[in-house]
Amino acid sequence: MSDRSVQRPKSVGVDVPRVEVMEKLTGAALYTGDLLLPGMLHAKLKKSPHARARIVSIDTSRAEALPGVHAVLPVASSTTASACTSSTRTSWPGRGTTLR
Repeated sequence: MSDRSVQRPKSVGVDVPRVEVMEKLTGAALYTGDLLLPGMLHAKLKKSPHARARIVSIDTSRAEALPGVHAVLPVASSTTASACTSSTRTSWPGRGTTLR
């Protein structure tokens, strides 16, 4: 058997200074939502006000007519619909609820 002792990590049981705390408290901290890059577009999601309602059609003409709108993407017509909606899941972890 080797005579090596198990070394503890140096941060266990020791106060670690939080260097970012003053920026967060004063509002000076930068977050990803604060980024503004040239040519950057912003997205807005619009959810139905009716829980589990069946959406028959979506008229996007008013949204498309707004100044500055580059695209209106209803999820049903999107190629990434399965990645964007939770209704494609057949069960919820820990709940066993099934969506149809």
